[in-house]
Amino acid sequence: MKNVRTALVSIGSSVVLCLGFSANVLAQATGGPAISKGTGARGLVQIQGEIVCVGCNLTEAERRFPDRHDLYMFENDQGEMVLSVNTVNNSANRGRSEDITGRWVDIAWPPRLWVRAEEEVFDRLLAKRNISKPVQITGILHSTRTLDVMNVKIDRGID
Repeated sequence: MKNVRTALVSIGSSVVLCLGFSANVLAQATGGPAISKGTGARGLVQIQGEIVCVGCNLTEAERRFPDRHDLYMFENDQGEMVLSVNTVNNSANRGRSEDITGRWVDIAWPPRLWVRAEEEVFDRLLAKRNISKPVQITGILHSTRTLDVMNVKIDRGID
């Protein structure tokens, strides 16, 4: 009898777990948020741009590049860097790129984001050798203007 109860509990737990994953997958496939609204997540974003400066704040970057209006500061306990954002893809626009005058500005204004990432992931953004190189950041943007970075790709070009 104990084995039957254990088996039923295991099956029930598996069904509940699968239903939860199915809802997330369906939300992503339809362009909806992959995370419940209670978390304040805005969905998966892919940010493409160029690292402008490392160890500088937004005011310093704006002084150095007065003609650029696409600068965003990314902060973490490890340091800070400024990125010139070219395009943003997110689950809400189903993979289509939009320039920074679109939904991105509404979500990420003022242009300062707190970043949570594995140490080695954020280290790639803070590396001075990556200044002026194209970068692609993939993560989840929350309504608190916190970006959970999952992946960073740096275009090394010809080294």
